[in-house]
Amino acid sequence: MAQKKWLNYSDYQKALEQVLQDVPPVVIVEGEEEYLRHLAIESIYKKIISEYPDVADVQFHGPSVQAEGKFEFSDLLTELSSASLFSSEKLIVFRGAQRTLFVAGNSEASSKKIPPVQSLAEYIKNPSLKNFLIIEVEKINKQRIIGKTMAKQVIIPCPVLGRQSDVIAWMKSVARGKNKELASDAASTLHRAHGSDLGVLASEIEKLVLYIGSEHIINEEDARQFLSGSVEFSIFELTNSLERRDLAGALHFSRLICEQGSRDQSGKKQDGQSSAHQAMALISSLLENMIHVRAMIAEQLSPSEIVAEMGMHPKRAENIIRTAGNFTIEELQHALSVMASEMHSTHDTGADTKLSLERVIVAVCQKKKHYSV
Repeated sequence: MAQKKWLNYSDYQKALEQVLQDVPPVVIVEGEEEYLRHLAIESIYKKIISEYPDVADVQFHGPSVQAEGKFEFSDLLTELSSASLFSSEKLIVFRGAQRTLFVAGNSEASSKKIPPVQSLAEYIKNPSLKNFLIIEVEKINKQRIIGKTMAKQVIIPCPVLGRQSDVIAWMKSVARGKNKELASDAASTLHRAHGSDLGVLASEIEKLVLYIGSEHIINEEDARQFLSGSVEFSIFELTNSLERRDLAGALHFSRLICEQGSRDQSGKKQDGQSSAHQAMALISSLLENMIHVRAMIAEQLSPSEIVAEMGMHPKRAENIIRTAGNFTIEELQHALSVMASEMHSTHDTGADTKLSLERVIVAVCQKKKHYSV
């Protein structure tokens, strides 16, 4: 059987659900998506606390950068080898373990004393049944002894959710956790406005749940009304205007974005120049999706095959298919060429990003017969 090349939200869900049924003495939480890692650890923590209310809770944090300070490995090993004075069970969480376990300098080479990392590997092979050990890493290095040992344990994968369908599935799960049903088109609207940052989306869903009050289903109209007047709504309307090739509307919303300032993936407010950069990246993604669709149409793929290939919510994919029909391949190539030129100007020559954004918008909306020679 061919090995699966990528992991998705379903893989995360299945692994977490299996762990929560009967938490093993060692769990490895691995992946590049920090939000999912933290969510998995929190879920396991709650499960153990519910079954063992008096469990001793010990937390360790590895350094995220070299200058952050030395991690005392001996403290972790001591906790693993000693019993709690006040409880028969102990929960030990080792957060941010990547640098401590795998960055160069933490040698596993033989010496007079057994290296701390090797001692941890030996513990993992034969853990105390009175302890629960959770280790959080971004990526297991299987070239190391500790990595090979960890790879044989129960692992909860926490991949970056690159496909829109995975992000939307995750958003629905978040809403269900708050006793709400998030309609697919509402989830797609939020995704288009905020992108794929799970932390930002979780915060927005929480606010949207409060916004709709006692209603059980969050529909697209709820999401639109919730976004109305915000910079995220302006970004949403910008892409809608471009899809319609509405030049006046697109320029209006681009100026609102630059005046109001958008937010980066961490939720921090950005200035007008940074907001223009973000809008250009969004438009670039839209253009790439449309030219991809046009190519698949030329290959005579069916609409259902295109939807599957795009990995989007069906309604959003169908909208992209319809929208792509408003453009020729040459028009999309021209718009992408202008985008590349303006990106180069803003990054390498310090050109006015707001002006570059407007030039890109004009290139997307203008018809082929109006191209300058």
